[in-house]
Amino acid sequence: MRKIIRLEQWSKNFVIFIPSILAKNYEVFWDLSIYIIFLAFSLIVSSTYIFNDLLDLEQDRLHPQKKTRPLAAGNLSIKSAKFLLAFLVTIGFLVIMLTDQRVILLALMYVFITISYSFKFKYMKFFDFMSITILFGIRLIIGSVTSETELSGLLIVFILLFLTQISIGKKLSIYESREISDVSKVKAHLIKKYDINELERILKGIFLLSNIVFLYWSYDRFFENTLNFSLCLLALILFWNFGKKFIEDSRCSKTENFIGWVISS
Repeated sequence: MRKIIRLEQWSKNFVIFIPSILAKNYEVFWDLSIYIIFLAFSLIVSSTYIFNDLLDLEQDRLHPQKKTRPLAAGNLSIKSAKFLLAFLVTIGFLVIMLTDQRVILLALMYVFITISYSFKFKYMKFFDFMSITILFGIRLIIGSVTSETELSGLLIVFILLFLTQISIGKKLSIYESREISDVSKVKAHLIKKYDINELERILKGIFLLSNIVFLYWSYDRFFENTLNFSLCLLALILFWNFGKKFIEDSRCSKTENFIGWVISS
């Protein structure tokens, strides 16, 4: 069950908590509703993973890692997967409806963009990584709406640029992988639409831009007090070193599974 719903991927949904943390709105963490929304939304996200697994079943069987997934490996029947998909999406939307109806439209947008990505955007230049950024943006908005917290525009831009960097790095990792067959639709799309140097330049450009935006956002906070100066400086050093390591490992085909890369690194 854990493998088919990709429980480890729920870590991406912790983006929902970012608006409250950055706005120091810690009172919201005493409210059960944000945790219920997190859980319900995660169930919906898991249903989209199952949908994608059903759609890409034959492609996953050609992939060195994805071939071990329950559907691709034949450990779960298509009928059972469809039932689980319907169950998760129904429960997820029902819980959201009962908890905070403002989130329903955002969750529907997430599902629509995910389905569009699986069918079309995944194979369109620039849309292949920008769609992922938009999905993370929806997570941010859900967190902002649920906690009734506003974020600085510059901070939102930085977070989305940072997440775009991760998405592009994963594409570069697929492109460079010798284990993934060129017959794979995703890799074939990348080879056809991008030059490897172009993809690397885009990644480096986004990395540099995200650091500039963070530096600009943190400038006023540098000189408020010693603690702020130390934290901002530490954050800049961490983001810069993270980016350099991420780009280096993307070129070595190590970052396609980002969560696994974070754990191993």
